[in-house]
Amino acid sequence: MAETVQNATEFKGGTAVILGSGLGEFADHLENKKLISYNQIPEYPSPSVPGHAGELVSGYLSGKPVLAAKGRFHYYEGHDWETLVFPIHLFHTLNVKTLIITNASGSMRSSIKPGDLFLITGYLDCTFRDSVEDPNIINIKNSSTQLYETVPICASENNIPLRKGNYCWALGPSYETPAEITYFQSLGGDVVGMSTVPEMMEA
Repeated sequence: MAETVQNATEFKGGTAVILGSGLGEFADHLENKKLISYNQIPEYPSPSVPGHAGELVSGYLSGKPVLAAKGRFHYYEGHDWETLVFPIHLFHTLNVKTLIITNASGSMRSSIKPGDLFLITGYLDCTFRDSVEDPNIINIKNSSTQLYETVPICASENNIPLRKGNYCWALGPSYETPAEITYFQSLGGDVVGMSTVPEMMEA
């Protein structure tokens, strides 16, 4: 599988980026692009959600090798845990040293506006697949000190509003009800979405 990706993309290691809903255009900024569709990779699943193209795109950004995943997998599509984290194991085989995970999430705080860049410092598993107990906040901001220090600097230099806080991982596919939002807020959640946590945990 990794050999198939390497032959098609010529990616030999570096940084990988998982692109969330609506963020696929990031790959257009890569130089010397090469791509492979998920359905061309043996045993690799394909996303079924609009906005997830299902492609791995390799190229260079500021001279650095980057592999961008345009499309991810969700529980609500009927996938199991192994499928959700499948790309992480592929990245490891491809000698990825730095992983950047993105998503499009919904704000539960008036201070977090549409278009703000949000840095996840903790998460809550609000899918309730494994437990019916109130989830606790899992702090992750120490997973990569260098990256967590770099993001605020880059945001400031480019005049991009940056917020930080806790991400609630919900099951989906429907959006959360007002009652659910109130509950997630009471747990300490700041934004909510339907992905990202499995990839963070596995990485």
